Amino acid sequence: MKKTNQHHKLQKAILEVIKKQIDTKEPKETGETLQRLIAEGHSESKALDLIGHVVAAEVIGVIAAGRAYDENRYIAALKALPALPQKTAS
Repeated sequence: MKKTNQHHKLQKAILEVIKKQIDTKEPKETGETLQRLIAEGHSESKALDLIGHVVAAEVIGVIAAGRAYDENRYIAALKALPALPQKTAS
């Protein structure tokens, strides 16, 4: 039960990151990706979930792999959606 609550909190935090990126247009590609995925037939919920995978992959890369945040890598992963980012240690 505790893991479910932690999972819910993590999902909520990721969604907040996405909404802030869309609101501030930083990077603008987040909002563009949301609109593109919806236009391709994904529900808004599914599109946000896909973008959330990219956010999570970047955060995990920064924390676990000790790599620096790279906006170009992040944008490339957004543009590659609906293909999900590869899990890498580098």
